[in-house]
Amino acid sequence: MNVILKYICYLYNKVTVHAGPNLVKMLPLAPAPAKSMKKEYSGLECAVEVVRNTEEAIEHIHQFGSSHTDVIVTDNRKNIICLFPFTNGGD
Repeated sequence: MNVILKYICYLYNKVTVHAGPNLVKMLPLAPAPAKSMKKEYSGLECAVEVVRNTEEAIEHIHQFGSSHTDVIVTDNRKNIICLFPFTNGGD
């Protein structure tokens, strides 16, 4: 998790980050809360959320994703292989 939070901090300096509810709870100085996790941004902005496991990540993408601008960040190789077939990359 530490690597992911460092990456979010790096992005925060370059990109406007809108924090999902879980991220807001985790970080005392989190970025501004996202007004909606379904909003798509046309500039250097993104919404970031933290989930507990692979199943929750898949569910989050299906509920809030746009099918073409979704990204999953993980430091677990097994998760990458597991997540790939369950997400729609805009086929």
